[in-house]
Amino acid sequence: MGVCLSRNCLFGEGNYIHMMKDNLEALEGAMQELKCKRDDLLRRVSIEEAKGLERLAQVKGWLLSVASLDSQVSILLEDKPTEINRLCLFGYFFENFISNYEYGKEVSKKLEEVRDLLSKGVFKDVAEKGPLPKVGKKPIQATVGLDSMVGKAWNSIMKPERRTLGIYGKGGVGKTTLLATINNKFKDEFDVVVWVVVSKHLQYDGIQNQILRRLRVDKEWEKETKKEKASSIANILRRKKFIVLLDDLWSEVDLDKIGVPHPTQENGLKIVFTTRSKEVCRDMEADDELEMDCLSTNEAWELFQNVFGEVRLKGHPDIHALAKKICEKCYGLPHAINMIGKAMSCKEDVHEWRDAIDVFS
Repeated sequence: MGVCLSRNCLFGEGNYIHMMKDNLEALEGAMQELKCKRDDLLRRVSIEEAKGLERLAQVKGWLLSVASLDSQVSILLEDKPTEINRLCLFGYFFENFISNYEYGKEVSKKLEEVRDLLSKGVFKDVAEKGPLPKVGKKPIQATVGLDSMVGKAWNSIMKPERRTLGIYGKGGVGKTTLLATINNKFKDEFDVVVWVVVSKHLQYDGIQNQILRRLRVDKEWEKETKKEKASSIANILRRKKFIVLLDDLWSEVDLDKIGVPHPTQENGLKIVFTTRSKEVCRDMEADDELEMDCLSTNEAWELFQNVFGEVRLKGHPDIHALAKKICEKCYGLPHAINMIGKAMSCKEDVHEWRDAIDVFS
């Protein structure tokens, strides 16, 4: 395209050359104002994100536009000294006229873009509560020999015809650790994974509260009755492919009272629970049952070394022998090994280890 040489280009509204200095000054000022507005917005966003909120898409888009324009303007302003010098020599070289015109036109364009972004950079709200994560990751105790059980449980859960899995075994054998490992393994298999701690004293209201904290970002449910909570839970879960992980069942749980829809092969919903009693597995009509046993002697010792520190155990021959005796007193229970191993990890005096054996005897 040719360069406009009309009277309007030289003296009228389209006179990019005549207005170049003023436009440059206006561009620098507007760009500084835009950066200040950006910084203020980022501070607001930072405060809201610290509360667990997620910045709005329109805020993200505006900030990206500012970053892009800032880069373009910075590059444009690098040529300012050269173009100002050419402006002084405007009457001597035709090439100066062409360069000044194109540069002045670009300055005018960027000034309009900056002013446009300034007008659009007004946000009443900058963030909102984002979508719930599909899985809430759980901390896992150190353990050994769990891979086989994880594999068996996972295979059962993934079978379409299996709806309910019961994991049973004595207290401290590692049922919660197994359930947590399964929980953390989920990615996109379900729309939502719900973790609930039930415990010995079954309280339906407490179970409902745990589920609603997981499913609803608002707090309105706190004012609802048990029946209203059950209805709310049912309405949400009916629209999702979910799995509920119930930890530490001592007796049968009535899913209807909670509001959890019954899993079927058609809806693809799943229930997995842990319990100390095989009878609870039957009461819950589990399609599959997995029994967790204590660790073998070798597995128990491996776990104890992992928790305490194998290098430290080898540092004192007497402590090494005493540690084996203490490990035997844990009877292959991972929970006991973790607790005692951590408690003894700060003991370096042999007498303290001997005293510990007397306590456990």
